[in-house]
Amino acid sequence: MEDVKVGDELKPVVRGPLSMVEMAAWQAGGHAHNLSDRLNRIMWKKIPWAETRMEYGVTIVKRHFAVGQQLEAWRYILLTNWMGDDGFLWKFSAQIRRFVMEGDTTWVKGKVTKKYVDDGNIVWISISRMSCKQVRSR
Repeated sequence: MEDVKVGDELKPVVRGPLSMVEMAAWQAGGHAHNLSDRLNRIMWKKIPWAETRMEYGVTIVKRHFAVGQQLEAWRYILLTNWMGDDGFLWKFSAQIRRFVMEGDTTWVKGKVTKKYVDDGNIVWISISRMSCKQVRSR
């Protein structure tokens, strides 16, 4: 970690386009203790959706979206890929400000913002993260 410099950019993580399969896998993984025929019957009901008005008159289209914990997990992947097996993720916070809808592609990016050194040893590193999405074409 001695070679880490403030301003270094982390290798981005790209997720998507978001699909029903990925959302179903997330729901199944989060509810593994309930895997059963019952889960298979209700799985598709648990995936969140939102109504979107289209440009075609008053048609309302239901689109599914990723849950917040799923989006946070993508940011964890960015950090753990960067720090490797020898790193330790001490503190993490996130704000989700927009939906990631079915069909959207998301880039998770990061940059080293601070490096704290004590007696020549790196104590901890602060990294800013941001997710940018490409909205699916309609």
